[in-house]
Amino acid sequence: MTTLIERPHEKYGSIMLAKNGTIAESTSKSDENNIEVLTTELRGVTITSVYKPPPIPMEMHEIPSSGKPKIVIGDFNSHSTQWGYANNNTDGDAVETWAENSQLNLTHDAKQPKSFNSGRWRAGYNSDIVFVSRKIAGLSKKLVLEPLPRTQHRPISITINAAITPATVPFRRRFNWPGFQEDLERKIAHLPADPKNYDKFTKLYCA
Repeated sequence: MTTLIERPHEKYGSIMLAKNGTIAESTSKSDENNIEVLTTELRGVTITSVYKPPPIPMEMHEIPSSGKPKIVIGDFNSHSTQWGYANNNTDGDAVETWAENSQLNLTHDAKQPKSFNSGRWRAGYNSDIVFVSRKIAGLSKKLVLEPLPRTQHRPISITINAAITPATVPFRRRFNWPGFQEDLERKIAHLPADPKNYDKFTKLYCA
């Protein structure tokens, strides 16, 4: 793994890591209002990490746009019914407004495990949330992974699927087309010309 950008702190601190060989076009960081915001711009996407300490009010500017799709993931320590809390708090309302102004959509699956399990309160919470640009919202999927050892947090995986999935087409030189044609003609010859046999006819072509 290689470090792309970090923000050391005596109590909190954030870091963005990537697999070896990953090239960042640019990086930036901000700690305005003591909210840690790290941003890395890659070839086709902008990724931002956010950490808002619990006692700090949610006051964050929109993330500058480069025209690329955005993924924003972080621990916002904010409550909203949109990501699994019973009620909104002031910070949750502020996060919703910030996301709306930034043209970001929440990626959340209520069926996934809670990302933070509090030993003190003996309950699970979703303080770690993911937002993506609206144009890739329908292609995005969030997955909460197994807990990390000696921590109350679970890692979060975000997958962006391709808009068009390439179909696998048989390579002509590797496929026995003459044999396929001969077998198809033989089977059709023994299939009575009856509307009831339409399904059987189409299955011969798709088999």
